[in-house]
Amino acid sequence: MTTQTSDLVADSRIEASFPPGTNQTRHIRDSLGTSARRRVVQTEETWERQRKIGSGTFGVVWLEKCITGPPKNTLRAVKQIRMEESSTMADYHRELTTIAKFSKAKVG
Repeated sequence: MTTQTSDLVADSRIEASFPPGTNQTRHIRDSLGTSARRRVVQTEETWERQRKIGSGTFGVVWLEKCITGPPKNTLRAVKQIRMEESSTMADYHRELTTIAKFSKAKVG
């Protein structure tokens, strides 16, 4: 049985790079511009791992702080998922769907 990635998981994807020798994560995001001439604006963020705040079946949760970019000094929790031979793709799909669902900002 093949598990398809849900739209929620696909739409939550963030491109990331991990500079060697650091405890940092870099993201380059496309966001809407403020004028017709600049419809898409790229922003870069650098997040630095602060400390481990938890762990579970699928991995470890880290506290990270934004050190460059628009959300500077903002904190976030990041789950680092372990890939294990005993887990199925359906297990990972459920885990990613749950993370994506609870990562969305609440409106209202």
